[in-house]
Amino acid sequence: MNISCRELKRIARENLTHRYSTPMGALLVAGIIPLAIELPFSMVQGEHPALLQNIAFYAAEFLIALISYTLNAGLAALHLNLARRKPYSIRTVFYGFENRPDRFIGAGLMELIPMLISLIPFFIGIRCLRTMESPACYAAFFGLACVSLVLSTFIILNLRLTVYLVIDRPDMPVFDCLKCSIRSMHGHKGRLLYINLSFVGMHLLNVLSLGIGSLWMGPYQSQTMANFYRTVTGEMPAPQQTPPGGSSTTFSQYV
Repeated sequence: MNISCRELKRIARENLTHRYSTPMGALLVAGIIPLAIELPFSMVQGEHPALLQNIAFYAAEFLIALISYTLNAGLAALHLNLARRKPYSIRTVFYGFENRPDRFIGAGLMELIPMLISLIPFFIGIRCLRTMESPACYAAFFGLACVSLVLSTFIILNLRLTVYLVIDRPDMPVFDCLKCSIRSMHGHKGRLLYINLSFVGMHLLNVLSLGIGSLWMGPYQSQTMANFYRTVTGEMPAPQQTPPGGSSTTFSQYV
């Protein structure tokens, strides 16, 4: 059931009214924990690290990325509960660690590996620039960076529902959750891209606020995404009336 971007955001704001404190606290926890784990590795890295230091650093970064993914799964669970009027608390951010963490780590791996592959053209472009700085190399770098951007965006859009499916369908194998996400996103990728682009202005304001604005923007975007998932799965019915200006026209029918 398609609901316009404007309506999804209105519902998110309504759900968060007088309920912002817990999602804000959960967002802080999910951000601080990976940062605290990463800090010691960054401090010992130095300007000219040895080979073993580099290997240890990037291995740690990989593991931290999986920890971060599992914490973000907890944020997704929190926002699903909030949208469904079910109990939630800051502790919900640890949902992924308390409920079959192997499933969330597996999902994180299956999402992270294609993302790394999509960045190969970008790294090739960087290698080209380091080898020789010339107009041709800059043009090649720009072209390869665009290829990586398109590939990574396509992967993100297709796999965006995976974490929600892993939460909602505990008996479904993780790989099947990925395939289900890809199938479910058929015809909705353009719509999701449109929703994400609608937050660009808020991201710019967040930069100007030195990141403080993310305490409000993060829960707002996460709640909008939870409601998007509920519309794609048919859980959320269409509203009886569309608010003025709430046109649902997007280019998703072409994707």
